[in-house]
Amino acid sequence: MKNLNKITNYLLVLIIGAFLGYYIFVFLEKSSNSASLKYDTLLELVSDYYYYDVDENILTENAIESVLSELDPHSIYLSPSVQKSEQEQFDGSFVGIGIEFQILEDTITVVSPISNGPSERVGILAGDKIIRIEDSIAVGLNIGDVVNLLRGDKGSKVSITIKRGFNSELINFTLEREEIKLETVDVSLILEKNIGYIKLSKFAATSYDEIKNSLYDLKSSGMEKLILDLRNNPGGYLDQSIKISDLFLADDQIIVSTKGKIDDFNEEYFSDIKSEFEDLPVIILINEGSASASEIVAGALKDNDRAILVGRRSFGKGLVQRTFLMKDGSSFRLTIAEYFTPSGKSIQKDYSDRELYYDSHAPDSLLGGIIPDVIVQNDSLPIPVLDVIRQNLYYYFVRYAIDKNILNIEKIGVKSLTDFVKQYMIDRSISNEFNKFVESKGVKGYNQNTYEHYTNKYLKAFLARELYKDPGWYSVMLDDDKDISEAVKNF
Repeated sequence: MKNLNKITNYLLVLIIGAFLGYYIFVFLEKSSNSASLKYDTLLELVSDYYYYDVDENILTENAIESVLSELDPHSIYLSPSVQKSEQEQFDGSFVGIGIEFQILEDTITVVSPISNGPSERVGILAGDKIIRIEDSIAVGLNIGDVVNLLRGDKGSKVSITIKRGFNSELINFTLEREEIKLETVDVSLILEKNIGYIKLSKFAATSYDEIKNSLYDLKSSGMEKLILDLRNNPGGYLDQSIKISDLFLADDQIIVSTKGKIDDFNEEYFSDIKSEFEDLPVIILINEGSASASEIVAGALKDNDRAILVGRRSFGKGLVQRTFLMKDGSSFRLTIAEYFTPSGKSIQKDYSDRELYYDSHAPDSLLGGIIPDVIVQNDSLPIPVLDVIRQNLYYYFVRYAIDKNILNIEKIGVKSLTDFVKQYMIDRSISNEFNKFVESKGVKGYNQNTYEHYTNKYLKAFLARELYKDPGWYSVMLDDDKDISEAVKNF
């Protein structure tokens, strides 16, 4: 999945923030220093005398953002709605109906019902289109609108109307909202030669438990070596990165240290958990989208000679944030320390030029991060292929082809995911249909003969996800992954 993730990895680093810290909330009272009095006076003057009416809340939020922008790229202000959303993401749950969805041509399309959630239990399927929520037509909404409509209080109910495939009859469902667990282990499976594979998307409150459970499951399935995939993982909670590192380290090995202006923020963290995975051969995959907590794990295992790192230089975020929560639900995320790998190295890269900060091709003198033991050059995708990915046309076509019965999934003819990966090939007639589909969407230069490899790989992967959920997607994509191939060679 690295090619798709590459397109968004910098956006993820920017928005998700890859923040570190205990996520301790501190309620702030109004300060009485001269700077704040000066601002209060200005606000009163604007309110009393400015010849237009202004929104004081907007002025204040803009002023806060301006102040924080003078500090570093990761000291930021979060509005109440963004703070709530991020807290849900990193606490590992939300209240809703339990679906993954995308919006295709203004229509809410179910990518997958979440296992054991309300939607799966009532029979909602991948590919179902939500055309009505309660009494309102649900077409032309943005993602934020959909989230607001489908989420709500635990135990409350919401009615939706579904259109399924090419059936003309609509289906009505009434679902009770429940707490939905957000898993950060995207997939864990056994690759060739009894090599376990775990893909971790971020470091949230449940990540350590998820990793530990995945390790036990893989061990019972015959795992003898592990590939831990931290590519495009923007980070998260510091304590989770420490505990996950500790799973693979013998007692009393340093994991990470932090240093700030205040002595209370100066800490050294050592391994102290006894684990049966302390001798397990480990390879960690990193790339330019691996940041923060990902870099702590990678640095801890590399410096303690417990893992081989494969891939590309990591992002280079070595700053620790703490979240200060305001009474209105908004928050300040303020940098309070810098962290150092066991060897004493700071991995924070230069951020004096904010544009270069997010450019992985910046000069070496500006780059921080962790350099892998084995560097794998990243192949750039051709522009027409990138255009197809940006418009989500591979997935869109698979859904279209299934709905129109161009792809009859009941006639796939394989009995298992393993057989699907090894035996199933995209038929030439399907790839020709896809080429016509791409042309109809205005993509220029997507020549089927030139890009047939990409067509076959992505269509097969999306079809595998329809049939086998995330393990299907990853099984196909990892089968053609240079980083994985290089990792297998280095055990």
